[in-house]
Amino acid sequence: MADSLREQIYLNLLTTLATVTILNGYSQDVGTVTRGLLSPEEQLGLPIVSVLPVSDTPEYGAQVLRRILALTLRVWIDADPADAPTSLEALLADIQQALAVDVTRGGLTEHTLETARQLKNQQLIA
Repeated sequence: MADSLREQIYLNLLTTLATVTILNGYSQDVGTVTRGLLSPEEQLGLPIVSVLPVSDTPEYGAQVLRRILALTLRVWIDADPADAPTSLEALLADIQQALAVDVTRGGLTEHTLETARQLKNQQLIA
């Protein structure tokens, strides 16, 4: 059975985010790309980018049905607190650049749009 359209979009996002490496011309390597909830304590390899579903809203028009799939990207980095803002901004810029390479997610979507950014500082104490 073929993957659903949503699943294909998720897979495209995961594959795209995994391309964020220094070897591919980005400023940092993403250590782990995952789907779903993840705790940074799991330390699978930082930085971590986790793709989380938020909503899948139908939008009806004249003989048209579109869906708006909203996702959250949750990012964890390992940086000295003094360097964390700069390191995080560089990684976010890398992610934006990678996602902009193909905004149709391989022809699966009309476009990919970024919405409001929420930042939360959390420190792990070993």
